[in-house]
Amino acid sequence: MNVFARRNYEKKYTAEEVKELILQQAALLFAKKGYEKTSISDIVANLDGLTRGAVYHHFDSKFDILIGIANKLIPSDERIQELINKNISGLEKIQQLLLEGMFNEVAIKEMSHSLVLLKEPLFSAIYNQQICLKLGPVIETFIFEGN
Repeated sequence: MNVFARRNYEKKYTAEEVKELILQQAALLFAKKGYEKTSISDIVANLDGLTRGAVYHHFDSKFDILIGIANKLIPSDERIQELINKNISGLEKIQQLLLEGMFNEVAIKEMSHSLVLLKEPLFSAIYNQQICLKLGPVIETFIFEGN
């Protein structure tokens, strides 16, 4: 089959779908082989025909991909905004935010294989850092609301 004919059969992805595919495949590989032993080439090989350029379009480095995986396990900006707008006490907002982080069904379903990565010190440190960066200011706001 010539290159032109093959391209007609290739799947078309939105930018968000490409980013999600990269995160999912990288998380699987990091969980299976470890972060250090997984290369960008390994990730690209599992991307259904997408290229190294697609990876670098969305992520600056393998480390940046690891940060993206950690962020998938943290409540989304949309969910945080919903909590900010809720007419409940600051304490209730903090409780819901923490429960959302622990029991977010969508994140657990999509990224359950990523939970194994919490055993790796580098991923655990990044995950904790992202929680502090993203949720710290929000929790501080909720505390002031509660007072």
